Amino acid sequence: MKLLRRAGLAAAFLLIAAPPGLSLLIFRSHTYTPPPAGAFERSPFPFASAPFAVTADDGVVIRGFAAAGKGDTVILALHGFGRDQTQMADRWRGLYPGDASFAVMDFRNHGASGPASTTFGYDEARDVAAVAAHFKKSHRRVVAWGLSMGAAAAARAARNGAPLDALILEGMYDTLSNAIALRGEKMGIPRWPLIPMTLWWYERLSGVRLDEMDMAQTLRGLDAPVLLVHSLGDEKAPKEAFQTLRGALGPHGEAFLLAEGAHDAIYETNRGVYVEALRGFLARAVPRQG
Repeated sequence: MKLLRRAGLAAAFLLIAAPPGLSLLIFRSHTYTPPPAGAFERSPFPFASAPFAVTADDGVVIRGFAAAGKGDTVILALHGFGRDQTQMADRWRGLYPGDASFAVMDFRNHGASGPASTTFGYDEARDVAAVAAHFKKSHRRVVAWGLSMGAAAAARAARNGAPLDALILEGMYDTLSNAIALRGEKMGIPRWPLIPMTLWWYERLSGVRLDEMDMAQTLRGLDAPVLLVHSLGDEKAPKEAFQTLRGALGPHGEAFLLAEGAHDAIYETNRGVYVEALRGFLARAVPRQG
């Protein structure tokens, strides 16, 4: 009897203590690391480029590099969670300098940008909005090309009115709740009841409104052209997520489904056909005018 009582108390304690602990682990899953001295002066590009620094509307400084190309468009490449601008720096190939200017940036709490909480696209949308507004002063069109967290941040920024003229969204989750749940399941956390309780605590610790991170709903509210990119080999964004997002695309939306490529390697695995599809999309969405 005592053994059963102790087991019951242990289970109750687990249900009470585990969800806030897990949510705190998610909230603090990426810790800010100050960049080494001179990091902001070292361009990730193998050609001439200039550093930039802008301040988001909540005071976080966002840093990156931009290379001036031909035409009146700039492509802003946005990295994924836990990475930095170098993840996207190689994506100029096939696009720069003939098609557009090209820029990369570090999200808040990543790389050389300022410290803040990482929210998987929720507050990172502020970073996209600030940098897009910065480039809108010198370019007629701004295109966001985001990977995973970068895709979610770009879509949310556009929905909130950021000056983005087209979006390339690669490996994007359907909802942040599902993305967190999938990550938890891979860690061995039962979907019921720990995942719902963890999400409840996560909202309260992070300030993130999870209902605002329904990316299908976000896509339905966009007027800008969208290219949705997905791979059947993506282990972090399942095919069902892609199908949900594809169904939410508006009349200017296009979907590009690839057979191979892990979550962080869709572009690298399919570079030739990817760039060809991307250039076709850009020609339709933001045709060059100079």
